[in-house]
This record gives sequence, C-alpha cells and structure tokens, in this order.
Amino acid sequence: MSSLMPGKQQHTPNTLRSGLGLLNWATNIFTTSVGSKLLVAITGILLSGFVIIHLIGNLKLFGGPDKINAYAEFLKELGPLLWAARIALLTVLLIHLTLVIRLKSRSAWARPQGYYYTKTIQASQSSRTMLMTGIVIFLFILFHLAHYTFGLIEKKEVTDPVTGATVMKNYTELKDAKGRHDVYQMVIHGFTSPVISIFYLLCQLVLMVHLSHGLQSVFQTLGLNSPRIQPTIYWIAHLIALLIVLGNSAIVVAVLFGYVK
Repeated sequence: MSSLMPGKQQHTPNTLRSGLGLLNWATNIFTTSVGSKLLVAITGILLSGFVIIHLIGNLKLFGGPDKINAYAEFLKELGPLLWAARIALLTVLLIHLTLVIRLKSRSAWARPQGYYYTKTIQASQSSRTMLMTGIVIFLFILFHLAHYTFGLIEKKEVTDPVTGATVMKNYTELKDAKGRHDVYQMVIHGFTSPVISIFYLLCQLVLMVHLSHGLQSVFQTLGLNSPRIQPTIYWIAHLIALLIVLGNSAIVVAVLFGYVK
C-alpha cells in the first residue's frame, strides 16, 4: 500500500512538507503576531544578557584603574570581533524595538476605538508602558554612546600622565601611564556632573520598570509560565532588574559623591 505522504525524494530541496521554501516559511512565522512575540522574547533575552555582561565589566571600576583599563584594552584587542558584536547588538536592538512598535500598532489598529472603561485589572503599570520605556531606553543608549564611546557631550581639562601638561580632551582621548585608554578617568570625569549623573540614575529607573515586566513576558511567550510558578517568576524578574539597576547606579553614585576618584 502506497503512502499518502510524499517521500523525501519527492520534496524539492530547501522546502518544507507544506511546499513552502524555508525563507517563505520563516517570513510567514515572523510576520504573524505569535512569531513577532517570539522574536521579541528572543531578542529581549539577548539584550538582557548584554546588559548583565556590560554591568559585570563596568563593576571592575571598583577594582581600580589598572583592572578596568586592562579589561578595556582586552576588548579593544578583539578588533573586528568587537565591532561585529556591536553591529549584531545594534541589529538585535532595532529588531526588538521595531517588532514591539509593530505589535503595538497592530493592537491599536485592531481596536481603533478605545475601551469606554480603561481601568485594567491584571495589567501592571510597567506592562502598559513597555513601548514608552523602550523608546526612552533606546534614546538613552544613543546618549550613552555619544557620551562615552564618541566623546561628543563635553571635554574635560585633564593632566596628561605622560607629559604632565594640562590639556582639554574628550573621553576617547584619555590615556593612562601605560598608554591604554583610561576608562577609569573617563568614567570619573563623566559622572562628576550632577546633571548627567541624575539623568543616568533616572534612566536606570526606567530600565528597571522595563526589565521587570519584560523578563516576565519572556516566560509567558515561551510557554514557561503557569499560575503555580507565576509568583516565583514575578520575584525573580524584579530581583534581576533591581540588581542590574543597583549595580549601574552604584557606579554613578560612587563617582558623584567621591567614593571613587
């Protein structure tokens, strides 16, 4: 008796049993709301992982100039790999933000007229402001890059450790006695301004609101949530978000109040 299902020999290479090409299949998956939510969850995990790794590296500031400057030199020596990682991270960020905006737009389009009674029962404040907090974080990242990566925000009068001369330099030009990029002094000079420091601290609060709900949403999207473990997931998500924000804020506060100088 012959099978009604086609054999492997009857399939065109790089196609699924549905007859669709792999590219078409992937496109159909990720243009749907379910697929978009899955991709948002995956990119969210990647971005959260980067935030944690970035924080661990920045905390080397408390180990002194040599430790954090050596870490920065190690990253610099990665060369093309470092730039490839930066480009990949930026791509992930743009995909994440674009899909969130698209999902929000689809939701609004599906219900052009809002609810007469808008008070929600289960939705938290953080869940209702995910798009807004995400945009704020994206703008903060642009400022952070301009501030420390490109040195476009301001210049500082510093003493060159090699010549002893006082010169005006931006953060990207600072060098330590070993000729390495002086990340230690860069961070200190960057957070001596109360205005900039307060701005960073406020953005950390926005990050905590975004992460606390975003991490919970990842479990929900991946089907790893249930009423029984929901309270545990809630506290884990809030604890991770809190630890990240406390770590980042500790650096700003330590410099601003002179504990690290």
